[in-house]
Amino acid sequence: MHAYRDAPQEAGQNASGNWLKPWVLRRHLPAHEWVMWIDAEVPVVDQSMPLDALLANRDRLIAMDMSWQFNSGIMGFRRTQANFDAIGEVEQAIGGVADKSSTYASGGDQDAFIKVLARHGMANAELVDCITLNTPYQLQKPDSFMVHYMHMWPSLRALAMHHGDFASQMLTERRA
Repeated sequence: MHAYRDAPQEAGQNASGNWLKPWVLRRHLPAHEWVMWIDAEVPVVDQSMPLDALLANRDRLIAMDMSWQFNSGIMGFRRTQANFDAIGEVEQAIGGVADKSSTYASGGDQDAFIKVLARHGMANAELVDCITLNTPYQLQKPDSFMVHYMHMWPSLRALAMHHGDFASQMLTERRA
């Protein structure tokens, strides 16, 4: 796990965290078999579920979204030259965006990821359904793997995530 306190200079000043994804992913991809980006509002609810099964026989782990082609809040990339190059293209595209002041400014980072990965044929057949990997909080079940608490006011998100964590702990205790 790599945690950052400062934004990469290449991202530009006043960029919100979501815009930093390509710089962080590309920086670490050469040193790891896989790199994953998981948004801060995506807890792993079922911590007993192994990630290995989702990574097998693929070069990217990307989940569908309720309204976009896929969601950039959870993405994984195997160390391949094609992934390294594609993330570099996303980095260039985002580098040219003037307003990166908020999650959804200028269409958001998700728009750039979708356009670049789709152009390279990397955003279709490999997509995982959004219940298996990127479960919207409204559809959460006790055995959901990763739940995405997106599009919420921060105070409501904190309350919902606390409730989801409590439910996850209760499930873990019942399994033990």
